[in-house]
Amino acid sequence: MKFRDIIDIQMFLAEAGDLDRIPLVDMSYVPANSLVESFLKSREKLIPKRPDLGKSKEMKSRWSQIKDKLMKGIKRFHKSTKGKRFHRNLGRYLATKMGKLIPDRLSKDKEEKMEALKALSSIITHLYIEEEYFHPLSEAISFNELFNIAIPYLRHIESCVLGDVELDEIDVDFLTTLVGTSE
Repeated sequence: MKFRDIIDIQMFLAEAGDLDRIPLVDMSYVPANSLVESFLKSREKLIPKRPDLGKSKEMKSRWSQIKDKLMKGIKRFHKSTKGKRFHRNLGRYLATKMGKLIPDRLSKDKEEKMEALKALSSIITHLYIEEEYFHPLSEAISFNELFNIAIPYLRHIESCVLGDVELDEIDVDFLTTLVGTSE
């Protein structure tokens, strides 16, 4: 388990029940495997399990219904340094290529297709990286829900780009929301 700052470590220890170590920890703290296992077991009951990844159509409809709720899971990543760098790069790409992603204008140019696939792969990679970090319970639930929706949906968008299938407005809205409108 990884931590961003001292407060995350202290929150982890409090939630894991190891209150004696809270005043003594610093950023070099690495939790014992048994403590992490017990923490994850206690969280298992509180955070919903991941659904089958083959439900991209259902995820697509759920995204438009609960977009505002899922933004809580996105906001923490938006604030991190890596997240800001990632969003700048992906935002630049989407801003220059957005016309090509709108229906009836999907580009068949191989170089542009590869750039789009790299950007989508980057989003998925950053979601997996973010999954490794500690999140307070409310953020963990929101992030888990975002993760459950975003991964299959991004895979669906990847298959559309690979197969030269036009992206619809919901697909473009999903990508724009993940990146942020300021980018």
